[in-house]
Amino acid sequence: MTDFFAILSGLTLLISYILYYRQMRANVSTPNPSSWLIWSLILTINAFTYQEVLLSNQINAVTGYVAAACLIAISTYAMTKGKFSKLKRIDIFSFSAALIVGVFWQVTGDAFLSQIALQIIIIIAYMPTLIGLDKGHAKENPLSWLIVVLAYVFLMISILIEYQGNWIELLFPLVNGLIGNGLVAYFAIKKRRFT
Repeated sequence: MTDFFAILSGLTLLISYILYYRQMRANVSTPNPSSWLIWSLILTINAFTYQEVLLSNQINAVTGYVAAACLIAISTYAMTKGKFSKLKRIDIFSFSAALIVGVFWQVTGDAFLSQIALQIIIIIAYMPTLIGLDKGHAKENPLSWLIVVLAYVFLMISILIEYQGNWIELLFPLVNGLIGNGLVAYFAIKKRRFT
């Protein structure tokens, strides 16, 4: 049963990124360069370190690899086709803060500490997107973000089925999946209702 939810998580995530790509091409969504480039780098690193901390079924790492591959593909497309939103001060601040946390992580070299540090960087990377939505510098369709939340709910179910008390396994899907993507979906819905 854990395999089912882990694979369902990866497939759901893939669907959300395909939808986001289509939204971006149609100018319905404007990815933030700082957010997407940080996520591309950090979620690639996270995919490998997350697999190291998994005590439950290793297939749960699939979601991280799908996320990393899709983030890199969308970021590359956005960069080459000029689809990124314009850089703001918050982008430079977020990128710098993420770099500082990344250096701290490299100094420690511990897989558990790295997971915590990477989640901090992931949250920092959401700030430019959230502020862009709030200030009207960016636009997002909430549907793809809500589907990402669903994908991470499936991952959490997969982990909880064979949960062995290792809370660090739940940190990535909770922080990135539910909190980060959930906040973007919330702000996108809020923006639609009041504009």
